[in-house]
Amino acid sequence: SIDWVIPIQRQAQKTDAKTIATVVLTTDARHYLLPLLMDLPVAHKTTEVLLMEKVGNEALYVLSSNANASSPMLKRPILPGNLEMALQQEPEANSGNTISRDISRDFRGEEVLLAHTPIIGTPWHLVAKVDRKEVIAPVTKGLAWITTVAFTAISIIFLAIAGIYRQESKIQSLEVETQRLRSAEQLEILEIGRAHV
Repeated sequence: SIDWVIPIQRQAQKTDAKTIATVVLTTDARHYLLPLLMDLPVAHKTTEVLLMEKVGNEALYVLSSNANASSPMLKRPILPGNLEMALQQEPEANSGNTISRDISRDFRGEEVLLAHTPIIGTPWHLVAKVDRKEVIAPVTKGLAWITTVAFTAISIIFLAIAGIYRQESKIQSLEVETQRLRSAEQLEILEIGRAHV
């Protein structure tokens, strides 16, 4: 659930305000927030949009994945090098850009690419993440195809050059054999000519 606490104050003097009551509004995150997170369009199978809040030394997740629909809230300890470290980072005040990008490990232990930003006025951070291997898979697949095509082309060129070399060798050996036969024929003609003289 999400609770909003609104103080009701009575102002006795201009500078002195006294809280006389509070109004607590509660909404069930499963009825509004979770369907909103789950309905966000995503480009990859492992893409998730989630909310995170630092609670002590732990991170509280509100997950958007349909696989986690039965248990949309998750608490994990904040460990160095993990996704939860985003909660430790404070945005640069004068940068104008409060969206941070990073490579980290998520609560499943998978390496992920992520973008996160604090939600102003709340302890929550909005995090969008996708598995790194899913993002790199098309590049790896493309590289495998390029490597295969290049290897095949180089092999064909090598075989063609080897065939040309073998053909040249045969031509040279035939020329040598032709020269030898001509020489033998001329020698035979000379011997026949001597024998008649």
